[in-house]
Amino acid sequence: MPGRARDGRGLLLPVTLAAMLTTIIVLALYLGRSVFVPLALAVLLSFVLSPVVRWLKKVWVPRVVAVAIVVMVTLSVAALLGLVIARQVTDLGSELPRYESTLRTKLKVLRTGMAQSSIVDRATATLNELSKELDPRSGPIDRPPVANSDARPIPVEVHQPPERPLDTLQRIVAALIQPLTTTGIVMLLVIFILLQRDDIRDRVIRLAGAGDLETTTTALNDAAYRLSRLFLVQSVLNAGFGAVIAA
Repeated sequence: MPGRARDGRGLLLPVTLAAMLTTIIVLALYLGRSVFVPLALAVLLSFVLSPVVRWLKKVWVPRVVAVAIVVMVTLSVAALLGLVIARQVTDLGSELPRYESTLRTKLKVLRTGMAQSSIVDRATATLNELSKELDPRSGPIDRPPVANSDARPIPVEVHQPPERPLDTLQRIVAALIQPLTTTGIVMLLVIFILLQRDDIRDRVIRLAGAGDLETTTTALNDAAYRLSRLFLVQSVLNAGFGAVIAA
């Protein structure tokens, strides 16, 4: 029995430490999400863009110029997609009244058809009324008192102050600050990762251990190549599906 108690205490300590470590990691990720989310997006985007940079280097384009071209093309594509989405949302907003009138017409037709062929509904309503009359728990049906025709309610109107152009501009800018800031941080990190790719790889190798530099370097290069190819293929497939759906 003492040995079992000692084993239980010995297992409880690692489990407690693991739970505390997991809680600390999750809390750190939650509190630092404003930093970790752009960093994760930058790493993924750099994996997608690395094959393009390598291809440009193979055709005798300097790394700085290749990174600049890739980043500019990426920003242009993102801006074009944003304009297309904004235009679609604007068109949808302008077409909403027509959609609303069409839906109202359809609902009116549906309601008329149901009213014309609602024998079962009327029978169900009649049975419900009879069951209410026969239910001893339900008291006599109180009719609402007739309102006095002389007592008229006082109309109350609430008017919002007119919105100034400066308020509209501040609201738009406040809504765009966070996405633009995140995009700027992501692009800066992508530029840094693409420019310093070899240096970052060497630092990771030194952190992982210098016992077998050749094997570690080969493994990291192979992993980076496979991840880059995977993300690039996924991006091309998603773009192809999007083009087909848009067409």
